[in-house]
Amino acid sequence: MKKVAPFFLLIMLSIAFSVQAEDGNMEAEVYIDYEAAYGKVESIDKANGAITLLEHDDEGEELKQKKVTYHISEDIELEGVEGFGDIAPGDWVDLEFHRDEAVKKIADFIAVEKQSVLPGKMDDEEVFEE
Repeated sequence: MKKVAPFFLLIMLSIAFSVQAEDGNMEAEVYIDYEAAYGKVESIDKANGAITLLEHDDEGEELKQKKVTYHISEDIELEGVEGFGDIAPGDWVDLEFHRDEAVKKIADFIAVEKQSVLPGKMDDEEVFEE
């Protein structure tokens, strides 16, 4: 009988949570998979809320660069600048982003630096669009 009681309790809890979920009383947890990027600001489209970075492409044998565009979240969190309009081409940024249903890259956090923290130069590398 002692082994049946915990099993019975587990079934009752499962039923209770199922009933609450059907009534809409339980909030669904949403997990966002964040990714990170670092690069030099190539361009900014303030009208459409987008920023394009020149990033190192660490895939493959050759050292290359790629241009990657990120759309700016409405709830963007900024560090190192007062507002999105203060970011300029040539600045170095570290950002966190997620992908939406359309697989767009949406930036949620941007930290701005005036100089690169990476050793070496990116100017001599081949550039391609992503």
